[in-house]
Amino acid sequence: MPTVEHDTIRFLRLDRTFAAYRDDFLSATEAVLESGQVVGGPHVENFESAVLELVDRRFACAVPSGTDALRVAASSLGVDQDWDILVPAYTYIATAGALRFHTPNIRAVDVDDQYQMDPDAVERMIDVNRPTLVVPVGIFGNGLCTRALRKLGRDGVVILEDAAQSLGSCHDDGPGGGFGVASTLSFAPTKVLPCFGNMGMVVTDDPELAERLQRLRRHGKRTGGDAADTPGFNAMPNAVQAAQLTVMLGHHEDRARRRDLIASSYLEAIKEARGLHPPPVREGTKHAWHKFVVRHAKRDALREWMNGEGIQCQIHYPLTIDREENIVAPGQAEAENARRLSRESLTLPLYPELEDLEVERLCRAIRAFDPTNVP
Repeated sequence: MPTVEHDTIRFLRLDRTFAAYRDDFLSATEAVLESGQVVGGPHVENFESAVLELVDRRFACAVPSGTDALRVAASSLGVDQDWDILVPAYTYIATAGALRFHTPNIRAVDVDDQYQMDPDAVERMIDVNRPTLVVPVGIFGNGLCTRALRKLGRDGVVILEDAAQSLGSCHDDGPGGGFGVASTLSFAPTKVLPCFGNMGMVVTDDPELAERLQRLRRHGKRTGGDAADTPGFNAMPNAVQAAQLTVMLGHHEDRARRRDLIASSYLEAIKEARGLHPPPVREGTKHAWHKFVVRHAKRDALREWMNGEGIQCQIHYPLTIDREENIVAPGQAEAENARRLSRESLTLPLYPELEDLEVERLCRAIRAFDPTNVP
């Protein structure tokens, strides 16, 4: 049924996702409950195998959330208080906050015109006398510039890709989730591959690292063993979430095409808008459109305008990582580009269940905003 013109366009409609695949979701959930294997087990293993094909990796270790994925990955790499960790100043707090448990030496790196950590700035911030973990983020689904990051892969520098937002993207020479010694993934209601809860995953090509990951998520125990070889986590994944995600993975390509179509409509509308900057799309990469984030010097007025048009928008992210005083190391330098983005960025609704009439309303509202009429 077409959307009524005056209905609010909500930022996310997970109810529509459930309605679209209701029978498959219920069947998958029932199969897990009937099996009695609700933590780990074959449903998790099937999902791990399916994701490996998507990211072109050899080994996968599913965990309860993307935050858990970062913590377990860092532990498997031996990160401790002697390490420095470099993260983008413009990202979700989990990228830095999850790693703060390993070391207080968290440093935020300013971002470039693609909203991603500036490789030149990373190079300047590396202390050659300390082991360093560099955590690039494919922010909002844009592909990473891996060519620039590869030069950092020298002795003492480890790259852990935070691909929580970039599953389904392609960077210079491979898919999102396929870069670095390991990559972390996140599955949640807002993600490109959504579920009705949370799940995360660490993927890697290193068999020894994969074996450590498996132990760490089980309190440090080897499979089938009782004694813990090392301190670990209670990080075994929920089989119901895995079964739901396997359903969604079967529709991933169709949903990605719908995201592309909606994003293309927005990009065309922005060409006729006044003062509105489109999201960056790195040349030669495929954007996953986890978020559609525009910039405007009068962002708050734009948000008020969109709200008046019955369109829910959000701000990602109002506080940059360099300003998180309880997370980053003391004496953090200001990240000017990241702070400008936090002042100017506005996220428009973008999910496959948006109806055509809703997309048309969004495009009309984008074109109609007049920044000359606001202070």
